[in-house]
Amino acid sequence: MGAQILQEMGFNNVTYMEGGMVAWNEAGFPTKE
Repeated sequence: MGAQILQEMGFNNVTYMEGGMVAWNEAGFPTKE
C-alpha cells in the first residue's frame, strides 16, 4: 500500500483513502497538478 511506503520513507502526514484518487475526483474534491 502506498501510504505505508510513504510512512516508511519518513512522511508523517499520510492518510489512506478508500478508493484512492479515483474516488476523490468522483466526489468532486479539488486537485492540483
